[in-house]
Order: sequence, then C-alpha cells, then structure tokens
Amino acid sequence: MNEIAEKIRKYIADNLNQDINKLVLKGCPFEEVSIEFLVNQIEARKRLKKKLPSWIENQKIMFPPLINLAQTSSEITANYKSKLLQGDSIIDLTGGFGVDAYYLSKKFKKVFHIEHNAELSKLAKYNSALMMQSNIDFLNQNSIDFLKYLTKKVDCIYVDPSRRNEQKRKVFQLKDCSPDLIENWSLIASKTKNLLIKTSPILDLKLGLKQLSNVVEIHIVSVKNEVKELLWIIDFEALQTNETKIKCIDFNGTSEMTFEGNFTLEDKAESIFSPPQKYLYEPMSSIMKSGLFNLVSRRFKLKKLDINTHLYTSDKHIENFSGKVFEISEIVPYKTKLVKKRLKSMKLNVVKKNFPTLVKELINKFKIEEGGENFVFFTTSQNTKIVILCKRIS
Repeated sequence: MNEIAEKIRKYIADNLNQDINKLVLKGCPFEEVSIEFLVNQIEARKRLKKKLPSWIENQKIMFPPLINLAQTSSEITANYKSKLLQGDSIIDLTGGFGVDAYYLSKKFKKVFHIEHNAELSKLAKYNSALMMQSNIDFLNQNSIDFLKYLTKKVDCIYVDPSRRNEQKRKVFQLKDCSPDLIENWSLIASKTKNLLIKTSPILDLKLGLKQLSNVVEIHIVSVKNEVKELLWIIDFEALQTNETKIKCIDFNGTSEMTFEGNFTLEDKAESIFSPPQKYLYEPMSSIMKSGLFNLVSRRFKLKKLDINTHLYTSDKHIENFSGKVFEISEIVPYKTKLVKKRLKSMKLNVVKKNFPTLVKELINKFKIEEGGENFVFFTTSQNTKIVILCKRIS
C-alpha cells in the first residue's frame, strides 16, 4: 500500500477543523485519491484523537472506513489487555485495524493477525510497518478456517467478535457475533490453553458465565468512569466455579482505581441500610456493572441507602473509595414545591439513582442550570424519594 503523499497529508492536517460538507462540495484536489478517502481520514483523526493519541500524531498512519473503527480498542485498553496473558505466541483472530495486535506484539515474540477483510488486512500491515513492529504476521483469512488448518498449538488466542450482523446492525449476544465462539468452542480449545475474549460492555456477566466455560477471570475496564470493555480470561485446563475473579478497573488520566471480588463473596456479604449521613459514595461504573454491591458495603464498611439504590453513606470520610465521594450539605424531601424553592437559581450537576424520572425531565421541571461544583442526587432511601445536595470531595 502506497504511502500518503506529503501534499495529501498536509491537506488532511490543514482541514481537520473544516466543515466536512463544504469539503465534499469543493471536491477532491488530487487525482491520486477520492474526496471520500480524504473525508474519511479527517473524520477518523477527529474521532480517534483521545482514543489513539500516539497513532494520530503519526501523520503517515492511514485509517479504514469509520464502520471498521467502531470496535477498535483505545491505547489504554489495548495496553491493559496485553498484560493479561503470557507466552511466546498469540493469535488475534479478529485483527481488524490492528491496535490490539500492536500492543500484544510488545509482550509476545510472535503475533498472528487474522483478518478476512483484504483491504483492512493490508492497511493493518502497512501501519504496523510504520510503527516498526516486525513480529506480526498478517494473514487475510477467515479466522475459523485458519484455526482448522493450524497444526501447532499457540500459547494464547485473543478474539473480539464482530458485533455487527449481516445487515450491519449492532448486536451483543455471543450467538449473534462473528465468529460464533459457542459453536467453535471445541476447535478453539484444541489450539490453545489460554483464551482472552473481549465482549460488548452491555453483556450480562452471569449470562456470559453460563454460556462460556473455563472462565477464570472477568475484567471490567472503564475509562474516565465509562465502561469500555468486558474481558474474559479462559483457561481450558481450569474448572469454572462461582469464585471466578471479577476485577473492576477505571483509568482516569494518570490515576487508576480498582476493586476485586467474586459472586461467592457477594452472596455471603450483607448490606446494612441507612438514610444519608454526612458522606455519600457513588461506586465507579465498572463496579456498577459487576453487581458486587453488598461486597462494596462490607469492604468499605459503608451503609446503603436502599436495596435498589447503589449509593452508600457514612458519618466518617472513608479514604481510597473506588468511586466518587461527596459531602452532604442538605437532604430535601421530594415534594415539588419544596424542591423548586430549594433549587431555585442554583447551578448543579444532576444525578439520578433509583429514581423514576429522567435527568433531562428533572432539569426542565426544576429549571436547573447545569454545571458548577455542587451536585444534586435524586434518589430513593428506605422507600422514600429524596433529594440530596452535596459537593464532591474526591
């Protein structure tokens, strides 16, 4: 694949902040490429600026159509998952744009990047050469066919099944993704001992544990408190139990928060309930995804506001909580006139937990100006709707 000419790279860099529609109307100033190609490169660089910053810095990197970037891992998550497996050789069954393969190549001596889309496979190979990674083999093949004819076991396999069906609609259930892992489970198990699966963030953990076997760890990865990836570590020689490790992790700039547990510990733990006290605690999103709510209460010695309200409280400030901590200034009963009077002319960040009304509707109803340092929680405590005014302290 030819390198983008200097004049074309300059055009892309100079037009990153221009109106795309106007660029399309002007047409392409170069014979070598189409306006569609130029627009795609501009849009990709704009969308991936935070997700793949070091890739964006390299002006020679080329990007595929945006639909092929939808499942691309960020640099943060790709780097994280590369540390979860060990060995000399690994197959990336769903190579795609090649971000995961690039980071895996820093940990493994040999990486096989398998991609059935010929253009995407060429593009990944081209970019890999630019980034000086020489230990990746790029193979334009169907991943299942590749496994069928593989004669030697590898140390690990990584797979991020496509979450779009033949109609290009988004799917998340394992049976609807491609390749179908359940259907090909025995084949995969015959080619490796260790398997790492990346699934949709919305896949239910307990459903995943029922459908997959030999799961030893689940990693719930969030970035700036938004769950991005569910990672399932499979050891085909291990037995799956209800003690499968669940690790929650959030990356926020240079800091990270973690929390670990399993469903056995969660079943044994019991929450104590209380109305709001001096401090309010909101678990990070990866904990919310895990469902380890009783374990949070026991681990940090906190009381829950309600059985279905996953907010916690205490009289004393608990350090190192895996989430956000607020100091409560006032608790207001949820009575429309009273709340309107109290929130009048206030600038607030609005949060709702276990509350029937949408945030947008609450903002409109109480004429709240969004922003500022203070927060308002609309929630339920001991079966009673309340409003909590507070300020974030950590």
